[in-house]
Amino acid sequence: MIAVEPGGANLYTSGRPALACCIWGIHCHPPGYIGLPGHASMHNGALVIQAALAVICAAVVLFLADTASGLAAGYGGMLALANSYLLARRVEQAGELARSSPTQGVYALYLGAVQRFVLVLVVLGIGMGVLKLPPGPMLLGFAVTLAGYLVTAGRQALSAGPER
Repeated sequence: MIAVEPGGANLYTSGRPALACCIWGIHCHPPGYIGLPGHASMHNGALVIQAALAVICAAVVLFLADTASGLAAGYGGMLALANSYLLARRVEQAGELARSSPTQGVYALYLGAVQRFVLVLVVLGIGMGVLKLPPGPMLLGFAVTLAGYLVTAGRQALSAGPER
């Protein structure tokens, strides 16, 4: 993908850095990029499906096991939902930052990744250590819900077509 300024000059040849990257299906666009129609709704649809998966996973575990396991699966699913919500917000923020400074947009994405990693570690630690929830169902709820987001967001990004 070649990033092009509104005037037509190629950002790679004009001496200014361009932010035209794709990280796991998340696009950060160069200054002057108008955006894909429905870009924000792509994240909202994936979050709704992810929330449904979290509830379904918790209900299935609750039915097959005990109450503590069902709560743990729901806890893990809600953690994955919060993680994905933070990702969607950070991508939007990075896109806004990239309009004025592409480097700042990239730094915002890296900071968001660190933030989400720390959040997952701390919240899982609280669930297992403080709340004494069983780790297996908690990790199952987290994994199923996060996988649902990855599949849904990936399919929506592919159906949106290539960027121009």
